[in-house]
Amino acid sequence: MVVNLLRERYRVDLIELQAACEANYARLMQLIPSMREAVGAQRRVALSQGELHLGVLALHVLETCPYTSTIEVRQEHSLPWLPVPRMEVRVYHDARMAEVVGAQRARRFRGVYPYPN
Repeated sequence: MVVNLLRERYRVDLIELQAACEANYARLMQLIPSMREAVGAQRRVALSQGELHLGVLALHVLETCPYTSTIEVRQEHSLPWLPVPRMEVRVYHDARMAEVVGAQRARRFRGVYPYPN
């Protein structure tokens, strides 16, 4: 038996990536249907698991353009010792897709990290 010690190079699965972006778009449009018209539009959704309150998901429209919107998504009232999770999402209305363009102030993401996600 021969063991391949070289790691296989990471390849993006475009079909899976596009499906995730399309699903994200559909979910965001359900939460903020007016995002195309109103800069500053907001939505807050309570997060819970049974009787346990986990926090609040806050969505805020930062920018709108003819074909795109930019939304800040953050979780409020989470665990006191945990930094507030925050990300910036770009919504492409013409393509009906949404992708994360920034998280925790980071703008560049690698395809693979040394430690498993």
